[in-house]
Amino acid sequence: MSRLDAVRDAAAHGGVTRYSSSGEVRLDCPFCAGRVGSGDRKRSLSANASKSVWHCHRCSAGGRGDLSFLGAAPASVQVKVVETLIRPPFFTALRSVRGSILSKPYEQFLAHRGLPVPVLDAAGVGFCDDGPVSGRVVVPILDGTDWQGFSARTIYAARPKYTYPPGMHRSELLYNVFALDRATDEPVYVVEGVLDALHLWPDAVALLGSASAWQVARLRACSRPLVVVLDGDAWRSGWELALRLSVPGRLAAALRLGPRVDPDEVPAAQLREAARDALAQEAARWT
Repeated sequence: MSRLDAVRDAAAHGGVTRYSSSGEVRLDCPFCAGRVGSGDRKRSLSANASKSVWHCHRCSAGGRGDLSFLGAAPASVQVKVVETLIRPPFFTALRSVRGSILSKPYEQFLAHRGLPVPVLDAAGVGFCDDGPVSGRVVVPILDGTDWQGFSARTIYAARPKYTYPPGMHRSELLYNVFALDRATDEPVYVVEGVLDALHLWPDAVALLGSASAWQVARLRACSRPLVVVLDGDAWRSGWELALRLSVPGRLAAALRLGPRVDPDEVPAAQLREAARDALAQEAARWT
């Protein structure tokens, strides 16, 4: 059975839930059982007949093909567009206005955090100078070029430091999830926030909060070594998560930072060296 046939079969037997005015629907993913070890019952697969694409937000399976079998949304259906699929109002990519008066405070904030321009451009980082997330650096959470949500970090002393769009299910997302599928023996760094992930780009994924069952399952399906690097005050949670991520054939370790120290406050080279040492110690335990 082809992957497209599997999507067709899932739609036929499990039905679909329409949630977008563009014709996008949700259905149970037929690939999750093989990719993350358990079947999907939360309608994690998005399929768009007009764009002929589909993608699972749980196991990251995706593809293209004729999805006309999904049909068109009935006119009687009241459809609500999910806000997490669009960029925030007044979003401006830094690379498009770099050096301008408008972008200067945001560039200064990111430079103070030690984030290189090439990394910011690769990640599509921008800002909003107006609207509901005004005064914040905005880091898109992408599926290819499509927005799945965003993390907006204030550059001022406002609270909360981070905001997310309404309706974004952080427990079913990993920032920079594509790092898990890169063919390399270099470790993946599991961090909490997007700026920490940018600090260790392109080898870090961000939990966007506490680790969920979905995130743990997705991380355990990764073949690369995993190193958990949480804030210094959360080191116990880091060790617990590393234990949960330990599976036969793949190493997982955790780094303990100093009190109130964030990962992006430690030089990336130092973190990478400490990660290699921690993984070597784990490997020695199993030999």
